[in-house]
Amino acid sequence: QAELLAELGSLGASLTEVEAVRFTYPFNLREELGRFESRVYSETWDLPDAIFDASMQELRAWVAQEFGSLDQELEDEVQFVIQIARFEH
Repeated sequence: QAELLAELGSLGASLTEVEAVRFTYPFNLREELGRFESRVYSETWDLPDAIFDASMQELRAWVAQEFGSLDQELEDEVQFVIQIARFEH
């Protein structure tokens, strides 16, 4: 993204960033890990089972060490930003 914006700027574009929406997303660690384990996210679809399973074991151990209880509720701030490039004629 930074490369694209730099290129647009070098071509004379006027660049503006607009925040379209911002909200708080509550989530539960156990449920989030469950989504990863069920391969809901497309990033996991092409991983071989052995690599995916080993990675999930490591991730689950790391999350338990970092956060303790997997049942705690956390919040993440989600932001959608629109990059606008305008060229004057």
